[in-house]
Amino acid sequence: MMKMRYIMDDAANVIIVATVLLLGLLVAVTAIINATYIPEWKSVAEAEQMEEVCEDFKDLKMGIDIVTSAFPDRVVASSHIIGMGGGGTLRTDPDLPSVYIATDDYTQTMAFEHLGSISFESDNHHELDRTYIYESGAVIVEEINRSMMRLAPTIDFTRFNNGTKAVTMRIINMSLDEEVITGDKIANLELVLISEDLVFSDNVLNMSFTITSRHSDAWEEFLIERATCAGFNESEFDITASQNVELDIYGDVLLNVVEVDGDARIRPVIEAIEPT
Repeated sequence: MMKMRYIMDDAANVIIVATVLLLGLLVAVTAIINATYIPEWKSVAEAEQMEEVCEDFKDLKMGIDIVTSAFPDRVVASSHIIGMGGGGTLRTDPDLPSVYIATDDYTQTMAFEHLGSISFESDNHHELDRTYIYESGAVIVEEINRSMMRLAPTIDFTRFNNGTKAVTMRIINMSLDEEVITGDKIANLELVLISEDLVFSDNVLNMSFTITSRHSDAWEEFLIERATCAGFNESEFDITASQNVELDIYGDVLLNVVEVDGDARIRPVIEAIEPT
């Protein structure tokens, strides 16, 4: 009888020890998953969401470019969806950028002020935060206080064999109000393109193009790359950058400037669905 009790006690101890070991293994596995795999999964998800936001900004630019090219003399209304990833802030800036053009040693000047920009600033927990910006026909991405041009605006440089240079640019004025949407909603950009006007088209001697933007490093790199790829010699252009970026082009220049006027508003349309 005593022997049977010992056997039963040993069996109970084995069960208890096995249970404790299984619980310890479960806790260890859970800790490993929480410490290693879940942050990686969330990081991948945030990176994918950032790419989706980038694609929305690309679609916005392409949509505006197509509409302004296909219907230059008509009032056209369009809608553009901008997702907000896993959360962040979508805002409009009615002030910047501004563009200033001077020709013939500053005897002729043109000012295009308060063109407006649309930006999305992420609120990531695992990936680096990024800001996507659409301004004056360009898509810019900013990360760790450095910005770069993701999609170029409609500014084209050409150099002819006789040394004459051609500059063609489309200036886009969105006439924005200051608006802010936060969270993880899907927003709708309602855009009405009102007019497209040829503001200037003539041969000039020397010209200066200045843009005031919060993303001057992106504009500086873009303008240097465009002028260099067009075959401009170092003696034919110069760029200075601080808060503004100024491009000076020397010699004979065939200049064409088109201004597109529009009206844009952002509206939240769908709340993100909470995972169950």
